[in-house]
Amino acid sequence: MPWLIDLLVEAKIKGDLMRLSIKFLFWIFLVVLLSIPVAGEEKQSDLSGASVYYERSKHGPIDGFDVKTSNYLIEEGFGRITDRGDGTVSLYGYTRANKICNEISVQLILQRKDGSSWTNVHSHTYLARYDDYAWGSRVVAVERGKEYRLRTVHKASDHSVNDEISQVTGSIIVK
Repeated sequence: MPWLIDLLVEAKIKGDLMRLSIKFLFWIFLVVLLSIPVAGEEKQSDLSGASVYYERSKHGPIDGFDVKTSNYLIEEGFGRITDRGDGTVSLYGYTRANKICNEISVQLILQRKDGSSWTNVHSHTYLARYDDYAWGSRVVAVERGKEYRLRTVHKASDHSVNDEISQVTGSIIVK
């Protein structure tokens, strides 16, 4: 019967180890679960930025004509400037048309405030052909402590119809 006693002692030890392992895995699972962000929770960030959005249908009639019957192409335009916190800014913009166009583009123009006027310091155009969407993004090194904004120029052309919208974001001071 000594083999039975050995078997019972071994089972007791294995059972204790199994319970400890299960407790350990439970705590790891709980820590991982609590570190996952809740859906809809807003992430806090050091980044500051400004954006501008244009939607044609929100602006009503153009020159007295209903939007749906006017010769226009640009449906939406968007631009955003973000201070990345490392002496650079991130620029992003897009143009969306209401149909496939021969050419569609978005131009991102970074402007710096000098006194009471704004100076263009960087510009890049993103062009798409035979598409209804153009977008682009860029990271640009800037001088800290200065005020910047993004000017976007949205263009679309299809045969004899040309459409252009220009807009400006609010300004940010780069930290």
